[in-house]
Amino acid sequence: MEFFKNNNRVLEVIESCKNNNSLNLSSSFKYLIDNLWPSANDFTKNKQILNNDSNKYFCPYNIKDKIENMNALLNSRNINTLKDLFIFIILTLHEELNKNMNLISIFLEPNKKIDEKNENIMRNNFLNNFKRENLSLISDIFYAMKEIIFYCNNCRTYRYNFKKYFYLDFHLNSILKFKAQNQSSFKNFSLSNNDNVITIYDCFNYEIKITPTKIYCDVCQNPTSSSYKIILSFAPEILVIFINRLEGFNPEIKFQFYEELNLGKYIQIKEVGFCYKLIGVVATHDNYIKEKHFFAFCKNPIDSKWYKYDDDKVSNIANINQEILNNNIPYILFYKNTKNNS
Repeated sequence: MEFFKNNNRVLEVIESCKNNNSLNLSSSFKYLIDNLWPSANDFTKNKQILNNDSNKYFCPYNIKDKIENMNALLNSRNINTLKDLFIFIILTLHEELNKNMNLISIFLEPNKKIDEKNENIMRNNFLNNFKRENLSLISDIFYAMKEIIFYCNNCRTYRYNFKKYFYLDFHLNSILKFKAQNQSSFKNFSLSNNDNVITIYDCFNYEIKITPTKIYCDVCQNPTSSSYKIILSFAPEILVIFINRLEGFNPEIKFQFYEELNLGKYIQIKEVGFCYKLIGVVATHDNYIKEKHFFAFCKNPIDSKWYKYDDDKVSNIANINQEILNNNIPYILFYKNTKNNS
């Protein structure tokens, strides 16, 4: 909010696009922010607006029209486009606001395969290059890094791939199947041993599991049996998690998530922070596959209260456990890094 209301980079992008007669998303996003938060840098006035104009709402037609003009694939009401919409907004804003304009190397950079002895050197090189090439508010807030570690069973050597990510995607069907096959090991780390419950920690354990595969080994010079696992090198300031339930998913299965999230077991570089607090949820009704209507729960940064946003209806959430954590099936979760590792 502060960035889009006051930062000169946004104004430069808007002015440049006007001069080139080209479309840009930043101007529409700024227009959205200006209308949602009409008093720049004045939280007292904004709090009065919340108290006095509880029925006031703003329809984001401007940014909706702009997105449809920029990407025709996002003008349908398909349930699968919500994720596509998020990715488009993040990548487009990053591209427009990035101070480094060499975007081809940013998004098409090949993964580096390295030996275990050079792991720390190459990780630091990747991080330094990443930070140098990604100079925007979006990359500062949403981007992080993960490692994919391959192990050759024949020559017993490791290879490391480094990738950047700005969201995690958990498929509950796959996690449920994996949990059923590995129930004894899941009991060691899951907060729920109920077969009908998948917790968010089950999702992270599935993410970092060891998976058998076959690769072409540079040392063996042959395709060999191998395995790989994923490590989250560090986590972003805002962690975005998609909870995907594919067709055929048992509606009796419950997903359990929490207001506070401790990723100390999953984050390698802990100095960045691994403790999170929930700040937003996009949800749908129980009929996930056929239901196309989404609504959102957001924690207001001004009064620290939770609100439900359902089209033009905005209501206060009195009990987060009853009305959010235990009552709705989430589709997207937004967690904020507290920078507190206790």
